[in-house]
Amino acid sequence: MKILRGAETTSRIGVSRSGLYEQIATGCFTRPVKTGLRSSGWPEHEVDLIAAARAAGVSIDEIKLLVEMLHEARQMRYRELLSDIPGGDPCAAGHYDSLGGGSGVSK
Repeated sequence: MKILRGAETTSRIGVSRSGLYEQIATGCFTRPVKTGLRSSGWPEHEVDLIAAARAAGVSIDEIKLLVEMLHEARQMRYRELLSDIPGGDPCAAGHYDSLGGGSGVSK
């Protein structure tokens, strides 16, 4: 999966950075994916699909539904990949707390 940084994403959809974040806030574009401590981007296929929907004249309501579906697809793909790992989901097995995650409450 290729992740596009902000400049590439805004260039592909033809909006400014603030315009992109306005679209995210209104549910018309997917949320960015963290790629590091101070970096994020968007899956290329999501950017291309949203741009194609706009070019096809899809309504704003349909774009919002598409965005919801793309967010759900991210989670479903993650779960599919986890199911291929022996031991399954490290979060469900309680490993998340040992990795520094969890509730944030010290024990």
